[in-house]
Amino acid sequence: MSEGDVILFSHGHFGRVLGARWIGMPILEARRFLLDPATLCLLTYEKDRTDSPVIALWNSAAE
Repeated sequence: MSEGDVILFSHGHFGRVLGARWIGMPILEARRFLLDPATLCLLTYEKDRTDSPVIALWNSAAE
């Protein structure tokens, strides 16, 4: 298992599933996560507690 920060580039559908599963939602709920091309998402932990995953940034585009 890797330790530290990880950067992942992926297809939108996989990113939506990853986001849903990250916060404990069923895979079917991933359809509710809008994800545009070339956007940024940040999955992290609340206050670095590995038992508390959060989505800190979702579908953010450069301006």
